Amino acid sequence: SLVEKFAERAAEPAQYRPHILCRYLIDLSQAFNEFYHACKVMGDDQELTTTRASLVAAVKQVLHNGLSLLGIEAPEEM
Repeated sequence: SLVEKFAERAAEPAQYRPHILCRYLIDLSQAFNEFYHACKVMGDDQELTTTRASLVAAVKQVLHNGLSLLGIEAPEEM
C-alpha cells in the first residue's frame, strides 16, 4: 500500500531526489481523497469505524512526516 511505501520514499531526499518524495505524497493524498469520498469513516459498524479511523490517522502521520522531511509545514485543518 502507499502508506507502507513511506520508508523507502523517505530515503530519497537524502540522495538529492526530493521530487520522488513529493510525487509519493501527491499520490498518497490523491488516493486518500478518493477513499474519503467513497467511504464513510464514521458509521454504525464499530470495527469498521475503528479500522477506517486508524487508516486516516496513519495517512495523516505519513503526510506530516513527509512534509517535515521536505521542510514544509502543513495546516492542521483546511
